[in-house]
Amino acid sequence: MLRYLSDVGFKFGKDDYEDGLMELFGGLLGESGREIEWGDRRFLYIYADKDVEFWFPIDSDGSIDPTSFEMHYNTNRWIDISDPQWVKTDESGIGGILCLWDYNAIYPMNICVPNAFCVAELTEEKDYKCQIACFAESIEVYKSEEEFSSNFRNLNMQAFIPLGQFATEEQSSHAHICGIVKELQKKTNSVTGNNYYHLLIDTHYNDFDVFVDEELVNSIEIGDIVSVIAFMTGKIRPAYEGIELANKNRAGAEKKELKTLDDLYGILTKAWCRETAYPKCQLDWDGSDPSYGQSDVTAMLVYTMFGGTIHKVSVNGELHYFNRIDDVYVDLTREHFDLCNIPFMYEPNLIYSRQNRGRLDGLGKRFELLIKRVTDLMKNKKMK
Repeated sequence: MLRYLSDVGFKFGKDDYEDGLMELFGGLLGESGREIEWGDRRFLYIYADKDVEFWFPIDSDGSIDPTSFEMHYNTNRWIDISDPQWVKTDESGIGGILCLWDYNAIYPMNICVPNAFCVAELTEEKDYKCQIACFAESIEVYKSEEEFSSNFRNLNMQAFIPLGQFATEEQSSHAHICGIVKELQKKTNSVTGNNYYHLLIDTHYNDFDVFVDEELVNSIEIGDIVSVIAFMTGKIRPAYEGIELANKNRAGAEKKELKTLDDLYGILTKAWCRETAYPKCQLDWDGSDPSYGQSDVTAMLVYTMFGGTIHKVSVNGELHYFNRIDDVYVDLTREHFDLCNIPFMYEPNLIYSRQNRGRLDGLGKRFELLIKRVTDLMKNKKMK
């Protein structure tokens, strides 16, 4: 764990490891510590340096072992994955190793999931997204393909090898990642002041976020070819909140092209646009995060098609809308919060009244535009 901590700027010696962690987490506890209950277990969640998260089990007597934790780095990049299956879960109940396939089903990979206890039951029928961070155990940098090939004669310079699945004794979440440095940032840990590298590596199949202790490399630039042995962590989530109702039919569905909640979500990802977003969000709206600012019109459309109730919560001072159908919360626009690593809870909330709302913030016009875009997209789909 010392190596992975140093990859993001937290450096401790072997002798002062436990004392250093006690001091670090003690200082962060009041700033970002949050206790989470899951069944009969309790956990402590701490954010450090904005994007690094730590998960601790809390013992029955309320004590916490500072050396017993799982960590992850929030990368803001989510990939589509399929067929996730647990390889194992830790006795502590925090972490677990998950085997999954990338969206092209080209190769499998094992990832360590730090909040495994929060992951709902996995099924083959559901679509999932995964956020992956790779902590470098070692890295070699090459300035040309010829230089790389002289060291790896039988290995593609943009290869991915799931080492953790080939372990003879016990599977792990390690991988050999070879690729081209697509993006490079030298970051400074705001807590410790230590520097580290955040690389985006192009492996042909996928882009991987790799974090590297600056002491592991002498020189590195965009376009360099790297060979990295890495420990892979990840977070997994359903494509949207309430995906257990994915196959719920709308009223009169047998006569309609758009029948299920999953059908609606699939078409909305293409129908959302700048003009359907909340006015304050339109300037910053980006097609790479299409659900941004779409919660009110989307919740109204879901209500119109599937019934239930509309609810609202305040997230960082802004209202967010979602639905409740068959006692399940349904939120087709939560992806923005996942992309930006903004935690929020669905409870407590307020039931939203539609009365007079259509005259505010141009909701009526945006709602009509969203319906038109959905309808047009369905017509084009039917024509094809």
